Amino acid sequence: VMYFDPRWKEMFGWIVPEGKNVYRIGLGSLRNTAKNFNIFLMKYSIDIEQKIDSQGGLIPYGTMNNLAFDNILLLGDSAGQVKSTTGGGIIILLTAAKYAANCIQKCFRKSNFSKKNLKKYYETPCKKSIGRELRVHNIIRSFLEEFNSKDFDKLLSVIKVNKIENLISLYGDMDFPKALMFKLIKNPIAISFFLKIFVKNPKIVLKLLRLI
Repeated sequence: VMYFDPRWKEMFGWIVPEGKNVYRIGLGSLRNTAKNFNIFLMKYSIDIEQKIDSQGGLIPYGTMNNLAFDNILLLGDSAGQVKSTTGGGIIILLTAAKYAANCIQKCFRKSNFSKKNLKKYYETPCKKSIGRELRVHNIIRSFLEEFNSKDFDKLLSVIKVNKIENLISLYGDMDFPKALMFKLIKNPIAISFFLKIFVKNPKIVLKLLRLI
């Protein structure tokens, strides 16, 4: 289960069942993470006295820049191949790994691991496919970061409308959301919701324009 709150608007809190009476509990936030995590625990009356383990780390989401260098290619976290909407990226990584494997095979055949070759066979196809999807994730994240509690409630109520639910069921993909986004911007109910948000908060429009 994911928990959204303006105080940790860059990501969300989560509770994931791991087995009998065992849960993975966490929260992603750009700042004041420890403080926000304690607020999250108190807000939902979560007791972690019997915790098994605790850990944390950085989530390097954003956009992919240079992925290829002489004799080196970047993959996964080092390449920024992380979804800014969820902080995950296993499917994205596996997709990039296919491009990397194909690239390495071709470079071996040519005995040429130059930046030019690695860019041609790995970086360029990665950016054409994965890069576009990650950009959509960034747009969605920038949109959600400006939401307040009422906006999140309204969004959930809009999603419950049958046509929106059907679109999400048919085209929803947590890793590759571009197809769903194109369908949503053609849906009158979704368009109406987006326009109301834009009018209320023009800052969102400016943020989105910088990403497009």
